Amino acid sequence: MRLLKQFMYGGIFLIIIALIVWWLVGLVYTPNPTCFDNSKNQGEEGVDCGGPCFSCAIKSLTPITIQNKYVIPVGSEVGVVIELVNKNIGWAVKTFDYTLTLKDQFGAPIQTISGSSFIYGGELKNIVVPLVSVNSEIVASVDMTIENPLWIQSDTLRKPSIEIQDTGTIYDQGIVVQAKINNKDAQSFMNAQVIALVFNRAGTLIGASKTRIDSLPTFESKQVRVLFSKGLSLYQPIISPNITFSHTINPGDTGGDVQNLQNILSEQGMYTGTVTGFFDEDTQTALKTFQEKNRLETTGIFNEETRVFINSLLVSETPQQNTQTKDTSVDASRTKVFVEASR
Repeated sequence: MRLLKQFMYGGIFLIIIALIVWWLVGLVYTPNPTCFDNSKNQGEEGVDCGGPCFSCAIKSLTPITIQNKYVIPVGSEVGVVIELVNKNIGWAVKTFDYTLTLKDQFGAPIQTISGSSFIYGGELKNIVVPLVSVNSEIVASVDMTIENPLWIQSDTLRKPSIEIQDTGTIYDQGIVVQAKINNKDAQSFMNAQVIALVFNRAGTLIGASKTRIDSLPTFESKQVRVLFSKGLSLYQPIISPNITFSHTINPGDTGGDVQNLQNILSEQGMYTGTVTGFFDEDTQTALKTFQEKNRLETTGIFNEETRVFINSLLVSETPQQNTQTKDTSVDASRTKVFVEASR
């Protein structure tokens, strides 16, 4: 009986010693996550993130962020622009699937558009659908869902070194954006996509279009033209910002100052007559409308208060366009051009 007790106590002691040794070894040695053990056995639990073999780093990444969504009326149809951001500088997405859903004012889906794309590490990217055949009057918003992102480290999908130069916006039977695309990368690219966005004077996005470059050989340049749908005009200031009014102008006066005043009132959409340089009744009526709109004393005389107000508008830029034209009038200085090239 005594011998049996000795065996029992000895066994318990050995178990305690084994547990202590196992605990100490565990502190010193931690097994490598099975995601990196060169064994594609899947379904691991415990030592890695759990579930199918994905890197723990990937599971902690910030998802692709939808920064802005735009629905742009294009005549009776619409264009769509989605601005995406990948905030993970060290990780790119080699491919992802997306679905755009156009909705009415009640949130009911009208039409869906599917596609796939990619995004580099730390990149701001635009998904652009220039023209969707759907009634623009019933489309109120757009939603986007992103699925199946294939994350890879940025050094395996590096953003190309492509430079955009000499960007210009002109009117040639419609709005045209021109640019010079320089490939400074050691790799040639096929089917590179050039995206152009145009804005009005208020900074509102009013048009989006794109074109493709069949081939962009290494260390070469190409001129591109991106054409926009009809309906957009080019903002052309009537008044030079160098103009300054120095004295009061009364009904019946004539001269260059009256002509400049009529041009300003015309640009504001308040004077619809011919610019004659004569301060007639139509000019006086337009001036009263301008004064009332800007909370000035409504006298119909270009007095000191009105003169100071208009001069302040001319200090930094020409007067704002009237509300009838500014929505579809392109401010060339705000145009943005992007190049999307996949490795």
